[in-house]
Amino acid sequence: MNLELFSLETLLNWLHQFGYGVIFGGILLENAGLPVPGETMTLMGGFLAGTGELRFQWVLLVAIAGAIVGDTCGYWLGRWGGMAALENITHLFRIPPSELLAAQDRFRSNGGAGCFFRALHYVATDFCWPLAGMTGMPYGQFLIFNALGANYVGG
Repeated sequence: MNLELFSLETLLNWLHQFGYGVIFGGILLENAGLPVPGETMTLMGGFLAGTGELRFQWVLLVAIAGAIVGDTCGYWLGRWGGMAALENITHLFRIPPSELLAAQDRFRSNGGAGCFFRALHYVATDFCWPLAGMTGMPYGQFLIFNALGANYVGG
């Protein structure tokens, strides 16, 4: 992969050219589990808001919306793909299946809090959404805790 794709200069050019869509898409893809610098795009969007090129309220809104949509992708991955999908993801990070099962048990008992506080730990963010879907957390409950957490992190 060409690392110039995500250079700061390239990201800044994209932000100048496409604005809020780059922030939304970057956060969505990052929260869906792809290695995209969504947070960096959001920070750069905040910088452009400081210069007056973008509006801060819109930067914040599209970042939160992108996070919720991306997290929802992870939720449905876990809901439809189950343990097999999560094992494929955790294999990349060399996480043993025993730890995955333990995390699943903890999530069943503390799922809502996990969805809210997940962003304070980067690795937890990657696995929270599939675990929420896999453990059968109702989508409405997931969405409420996820939106609260996204607002907390975004703010």
